[in-house]
Amino acid sequence: MTAMERLIVEHVTGSGNESALKSVLLPIFPKLLNLDFAGWQTQFNADGFTDGDIDKLDAIVEEWISSIDLEHLPALVSNIQDMGDESELEQAYNRCLGQVPLDQVSRQIWSAGFPNPTDAFCYAVGRLGHVIDSIFAFESMSRELRDQPDIDWSMTPEQVAEGVALAEVGLAEDATTWANY
Repeated sequence: MTAMERLIVEHVTGSGNESALKSVLLPIFPKLLNLDFAGWQTQFNADGFTDGDIDKLDAIVEEWISSIDLEHLPALVSNIQDMGDESELEQAYNRCLGQVPLDQVSRQIWSAGFPNPTDAFCYAVGRLGHVIDSIFAFESMSRELRDQPDIDWSMTPEQVAEGVALAEVGLAEDATTWANY
């Protein structure tokens, strides 16, 4: 189990090792968090989800994620000093998860009557994990771009003249292939 998966499981189930939910989620959560679209289709089919169940679950997840103040989460990530420091990343991930009311979606999912509520809950939390991971990735890429020197796109008058001449030669060559009207 990766550090981020462990953080999600601990946040979802609480920090107590005696949690019954944790004993259910720990063996399956890493596998379920890493499922792609086809993997979820297979998992849902195996557990008896209908297309209606999946549509209902997607609606719950979309409503839940859209209710989260996602604009606040990037500020929590931007405070990270070193994007390579695993402990600092974990702390930021925990701060992000702390802003997310998981109880909202868990109540909806457990009361919705899905064939396998554990699958449905893992799917929802996994989708949230992808959103948070995207925020982390965006911050990391933004920092990489900021750290690169600016490209000098300026051109000397000679380079501009050379470019114009080259374009005119290409235009003249292209014009020979144009149809006569």
